Amino acid sequence: MIKRSLAVVVLSLSLAGATGMAIADDGDIHTPEMKDVASALAEKAAALNGGSLTTGDIAEVLQSRGFRIEEIERGDGKFEVEAKTPAGREVEFYVRPQNGAVLPDDD
Repeated sequence: MIKRSLAVVVLSLSLAGATGMAIADDGDIHTPEMKDVASALAEKAAALNGGSLTTGDIAEVLQSRGFRIEEIERGDGKFEVEAKTPAGREVEFYVRPQNGAVLPDDD
């Protein structure tokens, strides 16, 4: 019975990977979609010429890329962002308002 349960779990994980389902920790900032967000935020921050990003700036970048925002909160000199990707995967990360740098949620 235990061997069969283990086989089902292993098979399920294998199928999930083969079908492209995300099996990743929240806050994975190394996916192509998150690299695109990071690039856009850095570009937007650079355009502010020394200004800082706002929650509205971050929301605009995410929403224009199909993300659904759960929460954007400022604290400790950076924004904490919780959102869902267009595919529905939960992501959690931080953004430095001065330069738009995207940091993992454990930073």
